[in-house]
Order: sequence, then structure tokens, then C-alpha cells
Amino acid sequence: MDVEALPERGTVDGVLARLHPRERAELAALPPGGRERAFVRCWTRKEAYLKGTGAGLAHGLGQPYTGSRGIPASVPGWRLTDVEVDPGYGAAVADSVLQLSVDHE
Repeated sequence: MDVEALPERGTVDGVLARLHPRERAELAALPPGGRERAFVRCWTRKEAYLKGTGAGLAHGLGQPYTGSRGIPASVPGWRLTDVEVDPGYGAAVADSVLQLSVDHE
């Protein structure tokens, strides 16, 4: 899970180039004052996923594509869910949906 305060515009502009190309395009298409909410959706989804995999931010922000729109993108083996929090914040949770097989020998 990840929870973040809405960032300032300069933060969004500074991180934009490190995101997945589709996320960059989505955010760039928004007016500058409208990017913060979409960015925090993208960021919290991505960070929740990266925490869940154990990679953390050291893995980089370019992969996977988590999206910045109202519905999270599909990430194979994972379910991304936005969590409702106070208006000045964004939050998301990522949980693995992979089935583990147990060998009964």
C-alpha cells in the first residue's frame, strides 16, 4: 500500500520524464493545474506495486504501466486498487493474484 499527499506542480514536472511513456502522455495531455490528482493516482499505484514485488523505487518508475486515469491499468499477476482517502491525498494498494501451487509428494 502507498499513501501520498497531493504533490506540488513542480514535483510532477520533475518526475514526469521517469514514468512509463503512456503515463507521461496521459499526464502531459492534462492542463498543468489538473495533473496533480492524476499523478498521485499513478504514483501510489506504482509505488504500491513496487513495494509488493520487493523491488521498491530502486526498480525505477518506467515499468510497469499503472495508468493515471480513474481506473488502474491491468498489471499481470497483480490487482491495483485505488483507496479513498482525504481529498489532499491519494492512496492505492497492490496485491498479488498469482496462485501458488503446492506439491503434495
